[in-house]
Order: sequence, then structure tokens, then C-alpha cells
Amino acid sequence: MKPAKKQVKNTKKQITKTNQQNNTSQTSTSTEKQQIQQSKSTSSQVNTEKAQQTQTNQQNGQLPPASSLSDFLNKYGVSPALYLEEHAGMDSKQALESVPDNMKSSGELQTQRLLEQENN
Repeated sequence: MKPAKKQVKNTKKQITKTNQQNNTSQTSTSTEKQQIQQSKSTSSQVNTEKAQQTQTNQQNGQLPPASSLSDFLNKYGVSPALYLEEHAGMDSKQALESVPDNMKSSGELQTQRLLEQENN
């Protein structure tokens, strides 16, 4: 075989190998993209469920779940009474009456007592 023909044959082999590698790379990239899309879809579903739960709680004038005042503050960034004012449309007195004493700050307890004294 002539050297030129041998060189052409080797080049064709290299091109075939490169094409196979590219196809494999494209397949793995496509799989990765699908996994990312599935992950985004799952994350979106979870966020939607949380939003629906929060909306339901707001409509009922209920607080979202939390085990303590500090837990609530860490999750939502505001006290439960203020949360109800902002999200359930309650006034301060209604919100303070809706929240159990163990979920109120000392300032909220004082404010509630002052409001009760004013009404008496």
C-alpha cells in the first residue's frame, strides 16, 4: 500500500473515532441536561406546594408550622403576630390574640396587656 493511501486510511479512522467520542459526549451532555431539568421541575413542584400551603394557612388566619418562637423567627424572619398582620390582614390586636403566649416576644406580651387594659 502506498504511504498516501495509508495516511488517508489512518485519517479516516481518526475521524471515525472522533465522531464516536463526540456522539458519546453529546449523549452524556444530553443526559445531564435532562437530569438538571428534572431537578428544576422537582424543585418547582416543591416550591409550588409550599406556596399553596402558605396561602391556605394565610386564608385560614393560621400560622405556618414552627416548633418555637426562635424557630419561627429563623424561618420567616418576623414574629408570628407580625406574620399574621402582614399575610392574613389582621390588625395588631387580632394577631396578638391569635398567637399563643409561648410564641410571643416579651414586647408583644406587654403590648397585648396594654391593649387589654385600654379596653377595660
